[in-house]
Amino acid sequence: MPAPQTLEKSPATHVAAQPRKRNWGWLVAPLMGMSFVLHIGLLFLPLPAQETVEEEALEEEAPAEEPEILSLSAVDLPPEPVETPPQPEQSAAPPPAGDAAPRVPDDIPANLADTSFEDNDGFEDEPVPVEPEGPGAFDPERQRALLGAARQYLDQSEFGGINSNPGLVGASIAAGWPNSVDSGCFFERFEPEPQPARGASDAMFFTRNLGLVRANELPSLVQGELFQQGNYCNAEFYEVLQNGVSVLFLSLIGIGDGNPPGSAVAVFWASDPRP
Repeated sequence: MPAPQTLEKSPATHVAAQPRKRNWGWLVAPLMGMSFVLHIGLLFLPLPAQETVEEEALEEEAPAEEPEILSLSAVDLPPEPVETPPQPEQSAAPPPAGDAAPRVPDDIPANLADTSFEDNDGFEDEPVPVEPEGPGAFDPERQRALLGAARQYLDQSEFGGINSNPGLVGASIAAGWPNSVDSGCFFERFEPEPQPARGASDAMFFTRNLGLVRANELPSLVQGELFQQGNYCNAEFYEVLQNGVSVLFLSLIGIGDGNPPGSAVAVFWASDPRP
């Protein structure tokens, strides 16, 4: 058997395998372009308003409302109906048989109206006091007490102390008496001291003007109200009332100069002197 032949390879130059380089550069430009376009698009997207974001946050945070629980004591309940006990039926009693309505007499005795009945209660009827009415029906005792208190008040007052000197009062009245008033209706004379006319109860002199005497002095003097009843002999004429009751009359005459006159004299009457 023939011996194997050894094959000898000719020496050859061995070259190491080099890795293949891949060229990715062509993808860079498109990717950068797409990225640039996306960023520009994001800039134009609308952003959500701040108020909308806050409302959504509040809605998410707001706790769920719990149902309100009412107390039975706070609920107004209708009043319970009150049962009324049944009333027993009342049957009308039949009128007694044989009873007829009383007969009204046809003739009434003529002397029945004149029949008087005696009061046997043992008490006697006391007379009711009657207030005096009309002119000339005043209570003389009441008038005297009123005039006495008035003169005492006037003698102690600032504007009536002159009345303690009748001579000075007469001279002052005579010097300042107005010509338009008939002095004979009020005085029989002025001097040596004033003498009131017949029917006059008294006369009092005031060293104050006529208006203030009318408004202040006279109501305090008589402790009542004055109601003018016209004139008498061309002088002011008044009715004096106490507690709504007429007690006397008076005439008021201004004395001296001025408007109103600087002094005045009041003449009091037990009754109306006018005819």
